[in-house]
Amino acid sequence: YGGKIYGNSCSYGNGFLRTKTLNMYGGTVSNNKAEKAGGGMYINNKSTLNLYGGTFTGNENVSLGGAVQIQGGTTFNMYGGEIKGLDTVKRYAAGSANTLHSAPNVTVNGGAVSMTGGTFNMYGGKLSGKANNGGAVYIKGSNAAFAMYGGSIEESSAAGGKGGSVYVEGGSFSMLHHDHCAAPRIVGGNASEGGNLDIRSGGTFDMQTGTVSGGTAASNNFGGNLY
Repeated sequence: YGGKIYGNSCSYGNGFLRTKTLNMYGGTVSNNKAEKAGGGMYINNKSTLNLYGGTFTGNENVSLGGAVQIQGGTTFNMYGGEIKGLDTVKRYAAGSANTLHSAPNVTVNGGAVSMTGGTFNMYGGKLSGKANNGGAVYIKGSNAAFAMYGGSIEESSAAGGKGGSVYVEGGSFSMLHHDHCAAPRIVGGNASEGGNLDIRSGGTFDMQTGTVSGGTAASNNFGGNLY
């Protein structure tokens, strides 16, 4: 119902969830750093995270999932709260010094959430972020499924990359009706290709309800809202 996970540094997720269930009703996960995946939270091995409230903000990662990394066989149910990715692209620009990783030209995928497996069910709340690909959400892997019943993904960007709001490759992203949720919204994404949504090889997009609007494809002008 409160409390915080703050200012930690490790390789995988400063909140590491494995074979457990965590219910989060409030509090903050902020200003944490992970070198390999999941700056704020790493969810693995048949775990479940139910987010009813609270905030993820200011968490850093140089590869997958600025705030949250989700692995196969796990479930994330988001009913409320906010997951906001740090401006990872600016922080890890080519040649810049950083304390997490010595290699230059680091590619960050999924400013807020990255999935290489598992299930993300979004019923409410808000996601936003910045990354090289998948400004807010990055989905890669045939067993990764994101179902959006409500809530919003807003004002996210993939600077010079793909999928300003959402990037999907080999997984699935759906916008679905739910009797108890306001229709989902994806608004204001920006990228070189796929301002809001970029669906690549093996990826699927199923839109049954909701709104996708206000996207811009900056340099190559491929798919302002959907590529």
